[in-house]
Amino acid sequence: MSLPAKSSLLALAPIAVACAGVCFALWMSLAPYPVPASAPAEQFSAERAHQHIAAVCTAPQPAGSVRNDEACAYIQKELERLGVETELIHVYDKTGERQVSRRRAVLGRIRGAHPTRAFAMDAHFDSVAWGPGASDDWAGIAAMLETARALKNSPPLQNDIIFVFADQEEFNMGGAKAFRNHSWFQDVGIMLGVETRGTSGPSLMFETSPDNGFVLRELARAGVGPRTNSIMYDFYKRMPFNSDFEHYKFDVAGMNLAFVDGFDHYHTVLDNPENASLASLQHNGNYALGLARHFGMMNLDNCHAPDAQYFNTIGGHLVVYPLSWGWPLAMAAIVFILLVFAYGFITRKLSLRGVLTGILIIPLAGLIAAVPIGLISYIVFTRFRETALYQNNVFSLGMIAVGLSVFLFMLALLRRCARPQDLLAGALLWWLAGLAALQVWLPGGANLALIPLVSGGLYLLVVLVFTKNETPSPAILGGSVLLALPPLLFITGPLAVPFYAVTVMASIVLVPLVILLTAFITPQLYLISRTSLCVAGAVLIIGGALLLVAGYRGCLPGPDSPKLNCLAYGVDFDREEACWLSSTSRWDDWLARYIPEDAPSEPAGRFMHYDDTAYKKAAAPMPPLGRPTVEILEDTVTEGRRRLTCKIYSPRAPQRMWLRVTSDTPVYTAQILGHELPGAEKDWDLSLEIPPREGVEVYLEAAADKPLRIAVREKVYGLPAFEDFVPRPAHIAPEPNRTLIRLPLGSDHTYTFTTLDLGTPLAQPSLS
Repeated sequence: MSLPAKSSLLALAPIAVACAGVCFALWMSLAPYPVPASAPAEQFSAERAHQHIAAVCTAPQPAGSVRNDEACAYIQKELERLGVETELIHVYDKTGERQVSRRRAVLGRIRGAHPTRAFAMDAHFDSVAWGPGASDDWAGIAAMLETARALKNSPPLQNDIIFVFADQEEFNMGGAKAFRNHSWFQDVGIMLGVETRGTSGPSLMFETSPDNGFVLRELARAGVGPRTNSIMYDFYKRMPFNSDFEHYKFDVAGMNLAFVDGFDHYHTVLDNPENASLASLQHNGNYALGLARHFGMMNLDNCHAPDAQYFNTIGGHLVVYPLSWGWPLAMAAIVFILLVFAYGFITRKLSLRGVLTGILIIPLAGLIAAVPIGLISYIVFTRFRETALYQNNVFSLGMIAVGLSVFLFMLALLRRCARPQDLLAGALLWWLAGLAALQVWLPGGANLALIPLVSGGLYLLVVLVFTKNETPSPAILGGSVLLALPPLLFITGPLAVPFYAVTVMASIVLVPLVILLTAFITPQLYLISRTSLCVAGAVLIIGGALLLVAGYRGCLPGPDSPKLNCLAYGVDFDREEACWLSSTSRWDDWLARYIPEDAPSEPAGRFMHYDDTAYKKAAAPMPPLGRPTVEILEDTVTEGRRRLTCKIYSPRAPQRMWLRVTSDTPVYTAQILGHELPGAEKDWDLSLEIPPREGVEVYLEAAADKPLRIAVREKVYGLPAFEDFVPRPAHIAPEPNRTLIRLPLGSDHTYTFTTLDLGTPLAQPSLS
């Protein structure tokens, strides 16, 4: 039977059904609609939760800053207003041989009527220095505060609910470490981390504790609409990233959440209340409140079970089964596919040449598409670098359109070499190879190939059975689109995630996966003439080009897409020298106010210890705040040792302070903030993370016959408050810490160096 020579509207109907299925799957994968502030008191309302974000996140609040202290006080006040039992952890721990760090967290607890173990949740209230942190992570803080409010307006639960409002996640995970050592942690049975790496999108459950079977089965029963797939956990385990949850997961069962769309706003000035998605906030709240109520009413004495494989079908419906089933299911699927192929070849409804064509068309289309996609990616990255992310999703759609146009042209060219069922069979062999590869390297993600392979095998079998001649009838080709829907519906949601999680720069790998998914509708595309396929390909190219142009224009500097630059300040108080520093490679008029574009590149100076990187450098005025000072509180000599107690103070309240003895003076022992530190024969040093703002007392035992000089280096968030300093205009923003090339110099930071001369002992040697 010959294929139709001309396309008709009826021939387009199956394609329209498939496109509608894809759109439906995408819609179902989105975050839920936000609940208004007028909702009943026992419900979670994103609008109510957002009020906390709007109240606090008007400027950056990095750990150790005054605004960070204000955010901490806000949380305490809100918990007290709600009548939640509250406790503040504020301690200094020894975190290295000669390092002392502050650790702080606000804890809240709602006691249960008959507790077994507690359900706890964690989010952090500190931001980075470059953005207000409205989403990262006040979307988690606000969700927890609104959850606490809803629980206080509901009947009591059986178990305790513990809220961990952690500080310093962006700094040193200090808040999580503080709770890890707190007595309340011993009561926890299940831990929920609420994180963010963007400003929108569904809240993905991307990480679990080991032996996650119990947690996953209960997550599926909790009715919170999770969006997840076990490949996320397998993939994340291999990444060099972590969060507060890292410090809990090996001791208690639990899971970690994050929404990751809007990565262009992450850690920048655009992470503000206006860009914080209410839908994403609602999804956080659905998890937090729903899981609190679910785990709050069950026995949590044993929350571990063998690892599970899990995935969404449509929307938030979750399927969970033991990970150990992976290989048996994979082998059963492979045997099933081989039997279908055997039937096809025995009945001659599959041909070797046709199947080989079906195998080759996928990588061939992907390779051809890689040329324009790679070129476009290079041009965009070269022009915009990290700011290309402002239009990440637009660029992604443009790349997909280009890739699909290549596939349609290839199909028009090669359709005479293969029948519809041959092309479908060839594509299924790629899914079979993917299943084997995933089962070996990412077993949690095997479901992403297993489900399409099995449903595609049924699809192919039905087409083969109902094909009476060599080529299926138009009715069979059109009607079989219903069998293409299961893999389309299943894969569309997970396939969208890497485009905004890994970002558009991975399009050269991701677009071939889109082509492979599109191969499920090749039987229906056979109903369309070659000419119409070429026309459709041309339309996709034009549409893709328009999207790419729109994305390019959207990345041009403006208030919603600011250009990023780096400006830092350094001062050497000993030499009375100050300078502006920048690692920026592309100049702008604002940056030129402080550093000329032709300024020399050279190492920063002594305030950037062990950093030999060459930065653009220009002279700057001395800062309005003076050097660190030392007050000697006690200075005696006993048994040949100088025993010195002094108080070191800095007017800048630094986030990090380093002390190093630069004189040739042995230090035998030291004490600071309640911790005893070892000495050193030479070059004794000390690292302080967020030292007390009022100054820090240091006790040293050193050689009494030598003078004592201590070099002090500081790292401070922010630039000095010069009267004539002109802030960046709206179309320029400070460069965050998520750049592809990470350097020690941080934009909008102040670095200082000074030497404190403590001379020789003030007291005469003791006779004892």
